[in-house]
Amino acid sequence: DRFLIYILYLGGTNDDCTLAIVHVYPVNTNTILQEKVKIYPNPTQDWLTVELKESQLKSIKITDMTGKIVLEQHNLVNNQLDISRLSLGVYILSIEDKEGNMGQFQILKE
Repeated sequence: DRFLIYILYLGGTNDDCTLAIVHVYPVNTNTILQEKVKIYPNPTQDWLTVELKESQLKSIKITDMTGKIVLEQHNLVNNQLDISRLSLGVYILSIEDKEGNMGQFQILKE
């Protein structure tokens, strides 16, 4: 399993600093779906292109680092996903195809 770990610097010097783990987010990827999906550009500012080869998209969810769903769609026009309303930061893009395969991908909104 893979995890994203977000650490907050609380202060101090290089030799003696205080850190806090803010969030540990599991990123469970289905390698079958991961090979079928192409997501670009990443990082991006406004639009993501999501190409899903050899299967059909069932749903896309974007969650922030607290696990809150900030965007959910069940179809895309021209494979485009508008993320312009999201704040700057790191998100998890979860994709499910109509065959039940799921995958999670880290995206960066600039």
